[in-house]
Amino acid sequence: MVRIQKKSSTWMYLPDVSIVCEENRQSERFQDNPIVVVEVLSPSTLAFDLDEKLANYLTLSSLQMVLLLEQDQPLAIVFRKSDDGNVVRETYEGMDQEIRFPCLGISVLLSDLYDGVEFPPLAVHELSPEFLQYLSS
Repeated sequence: MVRIQKKSSTWMYLPDVSIVCEENRQSERFQDNPIVVVEVLSPSTLAFDLDEKLANYLTLSSLQMVLLLEQDQPLAIVFRKSDDGNVVRETYEGMDQEIRFPCLGISVLLSDLYDGVEFPPLAVHELSPEFLQYLSS
């Protein structure tokens, strides 16, 4: 679980995957300093993941990248923080695409991330309107 604190508000999120280098105390059930967050997008949570959660994740000073994975086809969007603090969006489509994780010193192919996943035949060509918005903006 990831905790995000801003002024007088606190949000708690449970990403699909988070990578942390500086752990909180063992007695705490949340982390404050993830360097990578991964979310697998689903129709029921898509708007929430692309709006509130993404905006809050990007406020974390420790965070270096957010990886959003489409569940119905090999498609990923990465939001990466640059050295000057700006956020750069990258889109990867197709099993042969390679995503760099400089903070971990590795690169991962989408074929490895989607290993064992069978995509529905029709869904491969149908993107949700919300996801299309992020691809085109």
